[in-house]
Amino acid sequence: MTGQARVLRGPHRAPSARERHHGRQSARHLISHPGSTTLLLERLLGLPLTVRVLGQDVRPAERLRADLRELLGLTPSARVIVRHSELHTPDGAPVSRNTVVSDARTPGEVARVLTDPTTPLGRSRLLRDGDQERRPVSFGRSPWDAGGRRQAMWRSYLIRLRAAPAIYVEERFNPDLVPDS
Repeated sequence: MTGQARVLRGPHRAPSARERHHGRQSARHLISHPGSTTLLLERLLGLPLTVRVLGQDVRPAERLRADLRELLGLTPSARVIVRHSELHTPDGAPVSRNTVVSDARTPGEVARVLTDPTTPLGRSRLLRDGDQERRPVSFGRSPWDAGGRRQAMWRSYLIRLRAAPAIYVEERFNPDLVPDS
């Protein structure tokens, strides 16, 4: 994904020791959080977030990495829904960049949630309440911007619903808004 992140309103200043500690605590909490990342980010930032879908399509699973196909239990000939999106603050700053992948045979109600261009996945009751489990897959740091000058935390996990194929979610967090150090 391309694009530069913007710092929220106000002059740029170095964070205080307390803010750095809070940032580290927030980062750890985000990586290990078992619930809705959208709702947690809104709570941490004190701002409502909106979604911007950058791309969404159905494609052959053979175009996925082999490890991701295996994780989702897919054959190369299966079809998958792939969604790329960003969560944004009210002033348009990207907070996270997200990729969601699921078997295209996902039942109708779940498929509607995964492909809704106006609602962040984390606001869906279907994906946060009741019979769902989130299982961490991995986490780390990788470039946020095109030049790779700024590193961002990321995490990936599976959402398992009782009557639907697993959903893979990967989230990368804007280092200006969600620092990891």
